[in-house]
Amino acid sequence: MATAPIALLEPPAVEVGATPAAAARDRTVWALAALLVGAAFLRVWQLDAVGFNSDETVYVGQAAAIAHVPALEPYFPIFRAHPLLFQSVLSAGFRIGLDTGFERLISGMVGLVTIVLTYETGRLLYGRRAGLIAALVLAVMPYHVVVTRQVLLDGPMTLCATLALYLMVRYVLSERAIWLYAAGGALGLTVLSKETGIVLAGAVYAFFALSPGVRLRPGDLARSMAVMVLVIAPYPLALLLSGETGTGGHFLSWQLLRPPNHTWTFYATTVPGAVGPLVLVAAVAGVFALYRERSWRETLLLAWMAAPLVFFSVWPVKGYQYLLPAAPPLAILAGRALASLSTRARVVAVGAVALSLLVPTWQRNKWTELTGSTFLAHAVKFAREHKANIFFKAKFSNVDKAGLLFHAPEKIYKVQRRKDANPFPGQFATPPGSP
Repeated sequence: MATAPIALLEPPAVEVGATPAAAARDRTVWALAALLVGAAFLRVWQLDAVGFNSDETVYVGQAAAIAHVPALEPYFPIFRAHPLLFQSVLSAGFRIGLDTGFERLISGMVGLVTIVLTYETGRLLYGRRAGLIAALVLAVMPYHVVVTRQVLLDGPMTLCATLALYLMVRYVLSERAIWLYAAGGALGLTVLSKETGIVLAGAVYAFFALSPGVRLRPGDLARSMAVMVLVIAPYPLALLLSGETGTGGHFLSWQLLRPPNHTWTFYATTVPGAVGPLVLVAAVAGVFALYRERSWRETLLLAWMAAPLVFFSVWPVKGYQYLLPAAPPLAILAGRALASLSTRARVVAVGAVALSLLVPTWQRNKWTELTGSTFLAHAVKFAREHKANIFFKAKFSNVDKAGLLFHAPEKIYKVQRRKDANPFPGQFATPPGSP
């Protein structure tokens, strides 16, 4: 009896190089996930050890007013100074009844998303390795950690600015106008987060002016700027319809007429230590050492950094966190330089840079940003620990009075003026540089 031949099943053909590529992607995902876990820890460790400083009080108070929280709405006008994008996001937490402290957690989440965008932008520009190193640098950078542990507008502004940077990269790589329009929308969100983000429009113009090899149709750029204006438009319209246009005018006049609060060397003496001296060295060394490999990529990153640096160096009013949008492109330039080293040198250099950032970040987190904070933060810490009434020597501002409402159970705090009172009679340590 004849039998039919048995067909042997052959394994499917495997594309050469597919498995190593998939393994590399898996390693990248795990490395990025581990990096984000560490970054999250740095941003939540002892997060509620002290109360809000005065800026945080204003922004959270605006969010509470938007959500119509009865206990806080009388103290905080919705339209006070800055645009309201982040405050509107926070107001959703009040509406759904999140527990106290969610505001800083959301700010920390904003920081984590910025790290992911920094990785993705670095990957598009220089590859996975450079993107991961850039994400690591930003994850442990004291400048970024300190700001994103607080309810400040500069963290969300930096997120939106980094999104705009990412979309600009996608535009240049693809030459599809839709990415440029999206970048315009992201710039609009940057301005809605904080009005100073408008300086990055100058970075866009500077990039195109200095990159003749990048294809650009003037009409596409005009439409991109139109998208930015359309995204910004709801805020001035809200001011107009609410009859609060005077608020914006008064704030602008106040900003223009304010006397300088720092010398013009403020950033040169403050920011290098906050972003990490070794990060600066790596970024600058990479620009010069890899000069022959220069392209539009470095022009874009440098323009993104130069716009806020030049503007706020000239502007008389300077704030510690104002240059935060320059941190992601700086991290990417450092990542590019470090990724170009040999394996052994890269491991040593990346470890040294990470350690040089992690130590000062941890030291600052031990005090949970008390350094440079306001009197209110110290007051809340003292009262929480000692369940004591607080007596103040000086006049206590309405903003700080209202800020106590965020932290004070009934009858714990008593606010009044008293010449001989000392609210902090050596009961807890005061970190260097505190007010």
